[in-house]
Amino acid sequence: MENQNAILRESLKRTEAIAEAMDSVTGFLEGHPSDATRLDRCRFVLGLFVGRRRETVDCLDRCLDYIEQNWAAILQSEPWEYEVVQLLKAVGRLVGSCERLDECIATHPDEADEILEDCWIARGYWVELCRWMRRAECVISFADENFSDERVVLGPFYGLARKFRRFFAGVSDGELRELLLHGRPISSRPRWMGERCEGTLFGLELGLTCAVMNQSFTFYGTNRRLRPLKYSSDPVTNSRGSYGICSAIDSALDAKHKVNNRL
Repeated sequence: MENQNAILRESLKRTEAIAEAMDSVTGFLEGHPSDATRLDRCRFVLGLFVGRRRETVDCLDRCLDYIEQNWAAILQSEPWEYEVVQLLKAVGRLVGSCERLDECIATHPDEADEILEDCWIARGYWVELCRWMRRAECVISFADENFSDERVVLGPFYGLARKFRRFFAGVSDGELRELLLHGRPISSRPRWMGERCEGTLFGLELGLTCAVMNQSFTFYGTNRRLRPLKYSSDPVTNSRGSYGICSAIDSALDAKHKVNNRL
């Protein structure tokens, strides 16, 4: 799916960069146009979108073609849904950036004339983006109704906690995401219900220290008394595939990989 999603990520990256560049120009015009350092920076970011409208729109059009052609597959893949929603949100943000820059140019015409050869640049982008959004109306409407904000925020971690329900309970996808991405312990410390060696396998494969594991879960010994996990004392002795937790760990590793590749 990495290669399949290349066009989605290219469109997302380009759209976000242009929105940020436009916001920078707006801030410059509203701030201190006489500042030489800021002027140099402004001229640099102008190069990110001036003269690139056609290629940007073509990129978005190809991306929309791709989404429409692969719509059935997208509906079966939560990470893919995440990519689509991120793009739709980025296009919406860019429309807002165009509107703010266009209004700013109208409010500061003299300053705009000094740095912009085409004072209709933002309006031109805005017109093209509105056309694109009209074409994408069915996709946007479906996403608004069916792709929840929680799913967008959690991305590939959405639904992951459910896959570990045999091993611990009462943990949200968000808490699990924070643990696996940032090593932030689960404050409720649910009981580890799997084998102790499966706790070791979980921690080692997902890059967690033993201390973080004990801060996140409570572990019990055979006498039902609280006994902290210790990797050296609770080793993984059998082949990896013999442990029931492996498929859930693979899903977690895949989620981490997808997020890290976006950073």
